[in-house]
Amino acid sequence: MIVPSYLGSCLAGFLLLASTPSREPPRERFYVIVFAYQQLPIKPHLAHSFATFIKVSESAGGCEVESDTVSWLPEKLKVRVFSPRSESGRNLTLEESLAEARKHHAQVSYWGPYEIDRELYQRGIERAQMLRAGKVKYRAVDIFVRAGKVFNCVHAIGDILDEGWPLRVMPSRWGISASSQVLSRYRPYLVDPETTHDWLLPCLNLDPTTMQKRGLNERTWYLLPRLRIW
Repeated sequence: MIVPSYLGSCLAGFLLLASTPSREPPRERFYVIVFAYQQLPIKPHLAHSFATFIKVSESAGGCEVESDTVSWLPEKLKVRVFSPRSESGRNLTLEESLAEARKHHAQVSYWGPYEIDRELYQRGIERAQMLRAGKVKYRAVDIFVRAGKVFNCVHAIGDILDEGWPLRVMPSRWGISASSQVLSRYRPYLVDPETTHDWLLPCLNLDPTTMQKRGLNERTWYLLPRLRIW
């Protein structure tokens, strides 16, 4: 059996961590991958931003990988861009999010995996738990609704930090551009913004050959030629 070369990266990453001299701390390391999918040309109702937060626990027996994803969409998975009403939402898993991208024949982009501090990881996990608990609603355009009670997909991942002001995404920024803006907000919490830990991808059953890797400083602007109101 021929195994794709990227699959060996996960084991190599584990061995690298395991070979690190046993010093405290850390025994746990934290990472984030920010995703986006969209069609080209972009259709806002088929564009989505989401993020996966990862914890790698080191021990004498090896490493354990845990992850959770913030991927906020309407419960019925039908985005109505200018709907005047908030509605029940659903927090998708990473696998479900990528399945939605395939269903819409959308291009998937990703940034990372970047090592992050514990605070950002914990905020991401808490946001995923809050969304699953049904404490907030979904609305594609959530600018004029009560903060913290209604989110679109971008604010679900972009406003997890207590920065004193909400992340504002311009109307022309959806999908790739919106996720890039979210990552800019995460930047102060990245341990080393110049380094990505690609060995983690196969640990999450991600094939990098099916996605487009984006850079931290890459600028991506896309026009909106098509809008579906209902």
